[in-house]
Amino acid sequence: MRSISTLAIFALVAGMSADDTIPATVTKDGKPALTMQVPADWKFGTGASGRTNLLPASGHPHIQCWTVAGTVEQVVAGIAPLVVGEVTDFKPISSEDLTVAGAPAKRLIGTGTEADDGDPANADVVVFTLAGSTWLLLTHGEGDGTAKARLTITTVLGTIAVAK
Repeated sequence: MRSISTLAIFALVAGMSADDTIPATVTKDGKPALTMQVPADWKFGTGASGRTNLLPASGHPHIQCWTVAGTVEQVVAGIAPLVVGEVTDFKPISSEDLTVAGAPAKRLIGTGTEADDGDPANADVVVFTLAGSTWLLLTHGEGDGTAKARLTITTVLGTIAVAK
């Protein structure tokens, strides 16, 4: 299992320092639940669906984070209906074991169709448990943007903590 656990990853891998990041707060039921460090030029906030939306400066890929019912294993087994609002017909083509905030997590990489415009999509889904909830972090978009964002997303995952 790969461990991703420190902000130092930004400096070593993504060429960023802590000064190049800002804290983003992810909410659950309207209250702060998680924090993560994201690149300083990203925008973030809670959408109408209650999901936290993260948007790189380039405007893509799209990234959402929200809670889901079930264990990591249950969520992974039934992932397609959980992401259908963003990516329809999601089909995982690979999976990877990770550690997020000290707990086992699973990454699924696959393809589908963008829900908003019907274009072919690539998606990277990370499912993890923290603070008594199971979380889903979905990165998706057209072309190779999702693959290009994978290192940054992995780095962000290494900064996730319970909000205080």
